[in-house]
Amino acid sequence: MLFKEDDPNSYPSNKSSEPYVDRSQWFQRKNTVTVNGIEQIKVVFEHDYENGDYYEVLALEKVTEIPYNKTNEELQDLFREKETGFFSDPIYSQVDINDLETFLEAFIKDAERYGRDMSWYNKNNYALKFDSFDQFINENGYDPIYSSDLDFSSVNGGIAERGTIRISEKWWKEQPFLDNHNLHIQFLWELFARLLFTLDSICESGHILSRCGINHFGMVFSSPDEDKNFQKAAQKMFAGIKQKSWLSCSLGSTTMTKTPPPVPVLKRNSPQK
Repeated sequence: MLFKEDDPNSYPSNKSSEPYVDRSQWFQRKNTVTVNGIEQIKVVFEHDYENGDYYEVLALEKVTEIPYNKTNEELQDLFREKETGFFSDPIYSQVDINDLETFLEAFIKDAERYGRDMSWYNKNNYALKFDSFDQFINENGYDPIYSSDLDFSSVNGGIAERGTIRISEKWWKEQPFLDNHNLHIQFLWELFARLLFTLDSICESGHILSRCGINHFGMVFSSPDEDKNFQKAAQKMFAGIKQKSWLSCSLGSTTMTKTPPPVPVLKRNSPQK
């Protein structure tokens, strides 16, 4: 699916300052169109609503290449050079699309920027890895997006003291690496907060961990709408505003537990192929 800003012939999007191809989008039903011997074909989709029929017309044109079909590495270089959106920030701009560890490093620096005590954190205690999840997908029919194997403790209000987090490599590569709406950063900030800080969901719009209203998935960089402003939501999260731990702290300050945390919002809401 092609998105291009300020182009009436393309679907509008505030996620990126540059046109891009979104490989994470797909039709609900598989449609195969075969064109032989002609340069253009018109496809009409008919939708039956209560108030009458609705028709959507798509004109397909033969092309030799897909326009704006940049890799995530190329998008990263482009936005770093432009210094727009997340790439205008001294911390967020340092992440590397091919290195998960740089995202965790940026997350920790972001937490410290907003005044959170991170003296307990030791980077040598954590590992982030890509995973194909082939076996899981074959057995369950969907991509789990992530998995974790962490040791949790009630110290410091509830934390993960050590362990491994695995991210679906297929899902990761399908998401376009954009400047204004960077799902890689936004998803991992929610995941790290839920796993490393053991933060629970909030039923209030405008929080990264919100389960009611706008959450990390609907936010953009520097949005004028406070509920959609990612930096403001990150600041509230790291400051602990209306946050609480999902981890029971009644077990004692040094008790370790393998209790799995709740499933992140994105995992529940993500459509599956």
